[in-house]
Amino acid sequence: MAFPTQINRNSFLKTSGPSQGRNDPDTIIFFVTGNPGMIRYYHDFLSMLSDYLSSSRKDDSDASQDPGQSGSYATTAHSKKYYNLQEQIAFVEGNLLACVERWRSMQQNSDRKPKVIVIGHSVGGYISMELLRRHRERKDEAMDVIGEILLFPTVVDIAKSPSGVKFKCLNLIPCLAPCVSVLVKLIVAILPTFLLRLIVLTIMRFPPERAVDSTIDLLQHRTAVYETIYLAGFEMNEIQDDRWQDDEIWAIEPHATSNDKTSASAHNMIFYFGRDDHWVANATRDKIIRVKEEQKAKLEADPDRLRFIVCEDEVAHGFCIRECNR
Repeated sequence: MAFPTQINRNSFLKTSGPSQGRNDPDTIIFFVTGNPGMIRYYHDFLSMLSDYLSSSRKDDSDASQDPGQSGSYATTAHSKKYYNLQEQIAFVEGNLLACVERWRSMQQNSDRKPKVIVIGHSVGGYISMELLRRHRERKDEAMDVIGEILLFPTVVDIAKSPSGVKFKCLNLIPCLAPCVSVLVKLIVAILPTFLLRLIVLTIMRFPPERAVDSTIDLLQHRTAVYETIYLAGFEMNEIQDDRWQDDEIWAIEPHATSNDKTSASAHNMIFYFGRDDHWVANATRDKIIRVKEEQKAKLEADPDRLRFIVCEDEVAHGFCIRECNR
């Protein structure tokens, strides 16, 4: 039995393609957004992904997003609490476990467990790697995490990126998050909707309507602006050196171990980096690739389990805003 379709401003849940058979494991694609964590920015991208899976695959694939990661509506709409990076990771982990448990409750055969592919964008890439680490430490038997796809991932030294350097300077301003939040609230309260929309259109250089609507939702939300800045501060302080020293987290293992499909670490990883990404310094990207490729060679690891791709098509870090069709 598949998930019912649920697509709204806070979530994207859709089944793509018919199941091959009752005994075949389904694949759940779990998407983790970047900051500010609004899934609505990704609706076009996820719709295209779902359509592609429907046309090219036979298995059951569910694209789902935790409706609340990184400060979206479900997390903070009814409380004054703001979530730091570790709390966001725990929140996303809880949503993934709940998603899997919901899937299991809908199956006639309770012994079946789904395969899970985690896709993370930007800081969602960092969160995705932490999800994998926690999954391995729990030795979770409820699901098999078979792979991760990290898009423009900020997994190391985010503060050294061009935008990271700028934000760290701004973050020296006392009470930056509350000040900006109050200022935005005043602007939103004073300006008529059409003028606010025109300003957003101009600043964003006339993106698709969905991106404009999502940004206005963000500005009008009671806590989202504060949470976005608050979380970014923790990102600058915590996303520094490679914290996953275990090569197996990076899918780097000797060939013999890699071929053991019963291994808890039998997963694949793809890193998709941008060229001149303003949130990932070129030097940082190149160092990650160089170090991990050297480790793969040293251990004679399976070269296909960890792959790095550097985009040559000038796709922007925020591709979900205007470039999801590329």
